[in-house]
Amino acid sequence: DAASSARVNSRGGVLAIVGIGGLYVWHRWGLFRAAALGLVALPLAMLAPSRTAEISASEASAAGRVDAWYEGIQMFLSSPLFGIGKGNFVEYHERTAHNSIVLVLGELGIVGYVVWFSFVSLSVYMLYRLMHMSAPGEDPERWQEQVVLGRMLLFSFVGFLIGAFFLSRSYNILLIVLCALAVAHYQNVRKLWPEVPSILFQEHWKRIASWVIASIVFMYVLVRALL
Repeated sequence: DAASSARVNSRGGVLAIVGIGGLYVWHRWGLFRAAALGLVALPLAMLAPSRTAEISASEASAAGRVDAWYEGIQMFLSSPLFGIGKGNFVEYHERTAHNSIVLVLGELGIVGYVVWFSFVSLSVYMLYRLMHMSAPGEDPERWQEQVVLGRMLLFSFVGFLIGAFFLSRSYNILLIVLCALAVAHYQNVRKLWPEVPSILFQEHWKRIASWVIASIVFMYVLVRALL
């Protein structure tokens, strides 16, 4: 049916696959080869039998999406602290935001966005930090098993977040599950190796604040450029 065809031909889905592949190549063989993969994979995706070949701001679906992003930014600017209220996006616009960042900004304002962004980014950071830690002195094989599991979760997270950039998945249960798995995995590693440091909001709030500002500026500039 039409819904199944849309899922199969999802441009966000294709980009998510390319993103996961690029992340794997980056980790395995370095940034240069990952960039080379991206240069090869994206043109191939454009030629594939999917809507990725139509990825243009002037294409009807993409234009409607950019309009929704613009309206979401306007909602945020009109009520920057607390937004227009969760679930009210479609009350102000004919379609949903089709972008998880814009949806939270418009509906929850900067207060809700900081909470949501902190929740997601710290979960991802735990997995990233685990991948780049030196192995403790005891039981290196078991440590490597935990690192591999964390890497699998990180790749899953990246794929979901790339797709969520083109869909309204801000409150999706799968995102909550991924965050829960990331935190549970990191805490389990800390239980096995107590020397692994904790990751707390109060220790990273400055970094998170800079990421929050950067993400908002990025979305604003992107929407203005696409318009």
